[in-house]
Amino acid sequence: MSILLFICNDNSAQSDNYIDYYRNIEQAYQKGVFISDSDTTIFFMEKAFSCVSESFPEDLFVVAQAFLDKKDKIKYFEFLLKSIRTGIDSSEISKINAYSFLSTAQKNKCIDAYENYQFNIDTTLALELELVRGKDQKVRSELNNFDSKEKSAKHVRFQDSLNREWLISIIKTKGWPGRKVVGNYRANILLTHLDMNWLEDNFNLLIEEIKKGNLSASMLAYKFDLNSYMYLKQKIIYNSLMPSNFIPNAEGEDLRAIKRWEIGALSRKVCETRNYKFRKYRPKTF
Repeated sequence: MSILLFICNDNSAQSDNYIDYYRNIEQAYQKGVFISDSDTTIFFMEKAFSCVSESFPEDLFVVAQAFLDKKDKIKYFEFLLKSIRTGIDSSEISKINAYSFLSTAQKNKCIDAYENYQFNIDTTLALELELVRGKDQKVRSELNNFDSKEKSAKHVRFQDSLNREWLISIIKTKGWPGRKVVGNYRANILLTHLDMNWLEDNFNLLIEEIKKGNLSASMLAYKFDLNSYMYLKQKIIYNSLMPSNFIPNAEGEDLRAIKRWEIGALSRKVCETRNYKFRKYRPKTF
């Protein structure tokens, strides 16, 4: 399945196109990280970085580890510092005792960067998003207050329709309220309650938000598959990780892999490793 991803790859770098970014990240993990090939990891990661002005911190952190494998402490420090400046979590730094490989001056520079890290978010939009999230959950907590399922369902549908209208207006003016707009993916709860018709009608708009780095392609793929499997009782489209009792039919798996590649969604194996495990690292003896 991963071979198809490589065959389809377009190697041309584009300015701020996170779909190209994700495609190179896929190759870096498949061809490098999973077989501990530092040169391949660095090659494809740096190709990914050339596609965008701001890389994700976890990918910068993996490249730092790859340079440490190669005993290049200068480059290790450079990419570790970059990962801190773009928001790597301190728990990841602690996993490999990252500062222990640095000089005192380098360590102090990293600590200073971490302590002074700031993300320029749209605070007004972030607060508005919290209000919308609150309304989204409030209507679902009030379901028992209605004397029939029909009335409660109508109440939920009405609020969801308002949330969708709000979301469309925000996307068109400021972009999907995700990482590059409000600092993280808090808007994913809104994605949870978007129906298939809405997703299909606004598919091109959502793809543009993936390209900008605002919306997670893997999360969008999961939402399509969840709607298809749970609500429409149809076959999944993107081969996303699904409930544990669901085993996707092998038929069409290659096509689903290509569909993931088309929108920039990482393969299941890479998505899980990148999001939850990063790279398992065992420091070598110098």
